[in-house]
Amino acid sequence: MNGDGHRDLMVPVPAGGKWKAPDGDQRIAVIYGSPKGLVPAARTLYGRRDLGLPDSPADRPAASADSVSAADVVSADLDSDGYPDFITAVMGKDVEATTGEGRLVVSRTAPYVTWGGPAGPRSGREATPVQLSDDVSTLGVQGPVTRGDFDGDGHHDIAALSRESSLVVMYGPFTRFGAPARTEKGRAGKGSLAADDIAPSGQRATSLLLRGESDGEQSSNTLFSHQQIMDLKSAGQM
Repeated sequence: MNGDGHRDLMVPVPAGGKWKAPDGDQRIAVIYGSPKGLVPAARTLYGRRDLGLPDSPADRPAASADSVSAADVVSADLDSDGYPDFITAVMGKDVEATTGEGRLVVSRTAPYVTWGGPAGPRSGREATPVQLSDDVSTLGVQGPVTRGDFDGDGHHDIAALSRESSLVVMYGPFTRFGAPARTEKGRAGKGSLAADDIAPSGQRATSLLLRGESDGEQSSNTLFSHQQIMDLKSAGQM
């Protein structure tokens, strides 16, 4: 997280150290690595305010005003400055729109970036909303984004499912205003996304897996190869 070349560990931490706290109040802890492994004493704790995220809507309060779930956060170097950034899925107010599935009323979820630096993501600086394409922006995305290098150019990218179950891939490098280099979109399905690890060399494209929804039995999965991802169309042209 601090760009020193040693791997760090990000873990969820319950507020007050109570794992079974009924309100689910959480923070994110980053334990920094060294040539000899993790150093427990070298750590940073982040809450919602530290990450500069907007407040929860008044009609849907979080466990506390400073609670943030590690399940909503991924790390990637979106601006290619050598320092990992935090990308957090933030649930906002309810929105209503007419889609191919009819009239939808959903809680708009959008990714926000807390930019990294030599000491890790800087606490307290206002996070930057990712600039979603016009056809995705109104309803937002489904949950947290997935990171990868989907075109194999060495820059980190992020992928998400739109509320209409389309695959949206936003390519890096991103500007500090949250704008991707380009956005492409294709038909997918309902479920969740997972990607393999980014190659340290930056010379291998990342594959992307769509895990289909399951009703308790085996779900159908779809693997998007590098070529299938590259064949997606520019957002807004479908």
